Amino acid sequence: MTIKNLKLSDYGFSVLQIETKSNCNMACKFCPYPIREDNKSVMLEHDVFNLIDQIDPNDTNFEYVCFSQYNEPLLDSNIFKYIRYANSKKIRNLLITNALLLNNKNKRDEIVQASPTFLKISLQTINKDKFNWSRGTNLDVQDYFTRIYKLLSEIKEKKTKVSVDLACNFISPKKKILKKILGLSTGDFSVPDNTKQITNDLINFIKGLSSFDNYFKVDEEKIKSFLVNSTNYYVQEVGLELAPNIFVKIKPFIHGRRISEFKPLINSFSCEERILGILADGSLMPCCKTYNNDLSLGNIKKDSINKILNKNQKWLKNLRGKNNFKDEICKKCYGEPSIRGTFFRAAIEQFKR
Repeated sequence: MTIKNLKLSDYGFSVLQIETKSNCNMACKFCPYPIREDNKSVMLEHDVFNLIDQIDPNDTNFEYVCFSQYNEPLLDSNIFKYIRYANSKKIRNLLITNALLLNNKNKRDEIVQASPTFLKISLQTINKDKFNWSRGTNLDVQDYFTRIYKLLSEIKEKKTKVSVDLACNFISPKKKILKKILGLSTGDFSVPDNTKQITNDLINFIKGLSSFDNYFKVDEEKIKSFLVNSTNYYVQEVGLELAPNIFVKIKPFIHGRRISEFKPLINSFSCEERILGILADGSLMPCCKTYNNDLSLGNIKKDSINKILNKNQKWLKNLRGKNNFKDEICKKCYGEPSIRGTFFRAAIEQFKR
């Protein structure tokens, strides 16, 4: 029996990620997709609708449903059907795309018409020299950028009610802030300053957008100030507004990992994960960082989310505890198979000797 009006926030989760199809059209260096065991699964329409039906639209602490995990959602021909269904149920939703298919005007039109609550374009890097290496592609980078420019211009033109984030380069934080986060009073380490490089890349990217559609203006001083301020943040992305509801967002990272992931590591390994993930084969994962079903808590094809979580009360309690590194499921997450695993092992060795 399907449980409706489930308040996921009662279990400590604010985001539900649903992977409707497990394939992708890129092979990014930072993503586990190329080494995933499953890249052919497709979630049945009925199961996706059923998951949306379980969510309580009045759960004020629930942020949104995200229709992706480690896949490219636009490869799923049903993705816009799911977005419209979520909208009809008043469930906030996020569409993430690597933008590769935005050269197809029909895809751009469908995004505008479906009108997801949030749209994130996963640029990752706007440095032309690094782009193809980072994304595992061999693209004309300017042509790729132009696809994005076209969508932004069309969203602006149609006055679509969608909040757009351009998630791009990872900026290094200031060393003194990083040391404070890590609780380090002694020792030293290098933090490469890439602010100048990212500033130049971002100015060039926005100049390209402005040349395509002069509605978007280039304010170099504003961009420089924005990026300097970005180095002071360590938990949230910082946004530069290009137009109403259209932002470039920069994440503070070091050695390829978000700075906020260091904090739970140092503070008695207390995990602050608030994202529940469901793979295309139906496996409900303990967090969005796991990519194979080895850590599955259950399967939504057999049980409701509510029933699966209630069966795993011990894990849920440990997850919110002060030392969840001792929990058996979390031990596996900090190990393999998860993108967090490699990072945590290296960080533990470096900072907890």
